[in-house]
Amino acid sequence: MQNKIITLISGVLLAALIVGYINLRPAADKTEKIFLGYRGEAQYNPFFAVERFIHQLGIAADSLPGINWAKMDLKNHHNDVLIVATARDNWSEQSRNVFFDWVASGGRMIIDPVVTWDSDLAQWSMLKDPILEALNVYLDLTSGKKNNPQKGVDQGQNKALIAVKINNTPVQFQLDNLISYRLGTNQDVYNSLQDAYGNLVLQFSHGKGFITVVNDVTIFTNDNLAKKDHAEFLRFLLLDQVKPARVWIIYGQEMPTLLALLWEKAWMVFYTLLVLLVLWLTKKSFGFGPLLPADSLSRRRLMEHIEASGIFLWRHKHSASIIATLRAHIFQVLHHKKPGWAFDDAIKLNQQLADHTQLSPLEIATALQTPPDHQAASFIKTFILLERIRKNL
Repeated sequence: MQNKIITLISGVLLAALIVGYINLRPAADKTEKIFLGYRGEAQYNPFFAVERFIHQLGIAADSLPGINWAKMDLKNHHNDVLIVATARDNWSEQSRNVFFDWVASGGRMIIDPVVTWDSDLAQWSMLKDPILEALNVYLDLTSGKKNNPQKGVDQGQNKALIAVKINNTPVQFQLDNLISYRLGTNQDVYNSLQDAYGNLVLQFSHGKGFITVVNDVTIFTNDNLAKKDHAEFLRFLLLDQVKPARVWIIYGQEMPTLLALLWEKAWMVFYTLLVLLVLWLTKKSFGFGPLLPADSLSRRRLMEHIEASGIFLWRHKHSASIIATLRAHIFQVLHHKKPGWAFDDAIKLNQQLADHTQLSPLEIATALQTPPDHQAASFIKTFILLERIRKNL
């Protein structure tokens, strides 16, 4: 029995030593890469890597976020390349003509269609674009499959292989295409680059310059430039004709003015404020009638309040109530002072009042029995007669 206890204790101690050794021995070094996100300008500029890459090619480059297209001065930049990675649905015909004139003078433009996924039609749709409309560029949805970006895309159509010649040497570019549609046009093109599914690049000659339409410029963003042959393909697009003096990269939406934003989103509020402003200006600009006297700090006379009350009652056509109140007061005094008079006989009562007040019976009848009307002359006459009767009681 004693040997079994010793054996059990020894086993427990041995197990404790093994567990302690495993937990206390030095851990092996492990290296794990964790992406912490971009820093500096790359946090808000999706084409910062492209700008640095173009600098390495010996070409000046600038990234401009959401510029005002109408105010961009391109007169002295005829040998430059403009990469437009923003929507152009708010471009006017004048803005479009400015860029066409710049391209005709020798500039080069690289653009792509801005598209959205139409869930009802289960296909891509292109936003309004004055540049692409002028070039008759459309989305070729008949080549390959109509892929829903939320449900995955066809892997073959989503990986493009483009064959070109550089200095008469065949070269192939493998692109990890992010969007599966292809491009089409009804207009003659200067050059086009295709894969097995259709056109990925359409190049149009316009005057001395070129407009290059690629199906998706997001392959040149910070996340995608280093993938496949994207950087080499961008180099080919920039150096295909002649080395540019400078490359401009336009990204982000153009921010409309506050007035344009109010007009588009809150036009009802804008109209309401405009009407209120007109009414306020009308009130402040002029008035009718005599000038109102300045408010006095001294205490007003009681008669002013009485006069104001009378004017108010007269303007609101309460003259009948004034006459009725005064008549009721006179009859109340008569019942109190002359209880024996003939209140049931109007003719005899009129004669009694006429003898007492030195007025004619007709004047007494006018004051006490004639129905009042809202005429100034008759009201004043009746009021005066009633006051004479009241004062003589």
